[in-house]
Amino acid sequence: MMTVTIVDSRPKWMKTEDERAACFINCSMYSQCQSRFGCKCSRLGGSEIPKFQVQKRNSKRFSH
Repeated sequence: MMTVTIVDSRPKWMKTEDERAACFINCSMYSQCQSRFGCKCSRLGGSEIPKFQVQKRNSKRFSH
């Protein structure tokens, strides 16, 4: 049996860009996400739990 080793010799910035692209394309919560784990994210099938930034909205309904 033959063993094959896959080596990714791309620069680090290319690898992180691919992870962010996975988030951007596949996740609807991309704009609120602080983590951006890529394929390691639990929303995309991984095991890392992302952190989301909750945006406060100014409510004009109750202001006088």
